[in-house]
Amino acid sequence: MTATVFHDAEGGDRGGRASVPTNLDAFMKARYRFACDAIPAGSRVLGIGAGTGLSRDYLPGVELVDTDIVPTPWIDLVCDGQVLPFADGSFDAAVAMAVLHHLPFPLNGLKEIARVVREGGRVCIQEPHASLTLRALLAVFRHEHVDFSVNPFGTESSLSRQLGPDDGNNAIGDLLFADKGRFEQAVPQFKVVHHRFRHFLLYLNSGGLAGELFHVPLAQPILKMIRRMDDGLCGFAPGLFATCQEIVLERVRDSGA
Repeated sequence: MTATVFHDAEGGDRGGRASVPTNLDAFMKARYRFACDAIPAGSRVLGIGAGTGLSRDYLPGVELVDTDIVPTPWIDLVCDGQVLPFADGSFDAAVAMAVLHHLPFPLNGLKEIARVVREGGRVCIQEPHASLTLRALLAVFRHEHVDFSVNPFGTESSLSRQLGPDDGNNAIGDLLFADKGRFEQAVPQFKVVHHRFRHFLLYLNSGGLAGELFHVPLAQPILKMIRRMDDGLCGFAPGLFATCQEIVLERVRDSGA
């Protein structure tokens, strides 16, 4: 089954795609807010794992080169996020939204991102957070898994199972970023400058990135109130409520450079 792909909420021409539903639009604006804050206007930005192609609609004012391993009409280039076909330092920034937990070797992907982003550039990452809420969702839908026994810093695959191309290990973000010092030692080209747990009710009632899941349509003022409530709940008890984590990395000078 082919998923529905939406075009931007402003009504721009994105190849005849349907407009983004209000709930999903509110979630996507919240999802990309940290990236919009971190990446200056006019930047050349590498998008890794474009998925349904919504990044372009929620990262205004940048030159986005969108990539994915799956060919679709809305991406610029098909490539593997672990082997990027770009020159060193050829981007000002990069975004990888819910990508690393799908990679067998996420550390290789991060090192490739470090190679193609210039010194001083920002890399914006969003990954699942294996909270009680997320684990309950995965127990129902079973499309992805959680396995904390793997070692994403090691030489073996971080995917303890792979039922299909969309399967992923939702423990990877926690394993990579819970210990800032360990991460920065493993990838010394990066410094962690922002790490925050987010998204509870706004995510649960978004309808999914393809709009195919049950949700209750809500007015914008109510969605804004829910976003503020989410921020409070996820800050107070991330292990219970937060389904996602957002990370901003700064590209620093290579050791020995």
